[in-house]
Amino acid sequence: MNLHDIEERILILCPFVKEIVVTIENGHPFATIYPNFQTLKSAHIINIESEIRWYGIELYNMVVEESQKVRGYFISTHPLPKTASGEFDTSRVKELLNKTKQTMQTA
Repeated sequence: MNLHDIEERILILCPFVKEIVVTIENGHPFATIYPNFQTLKSAHIINIESEIRWYGIELYNMVVEESQKVRGYFISTHPLPKTASGEFDTSRVKELLNKTKQTMQTA
């Protein structure tokens, strides 16, 4: 499974996604998304999560095989971490997800 292809397809489908990193969580693709707040504001979108879920995740999931469907996502309020070369740092993205999960469990 090519995770980069999943990222590219979702970016094409959804103008409200500015950055996306897809990783494997529990055996399935999982998307970490940084929204395009400027586009959302211009479109007068209030419910960011709903728009991204429908126009990004659900539309993508409708046209791919079962094994490539994104089974979960996290919307970040901050740009996704990058390496010195400008590539997304997937290990730091996974750390961000783990910290978020820990925070949610203790809340």
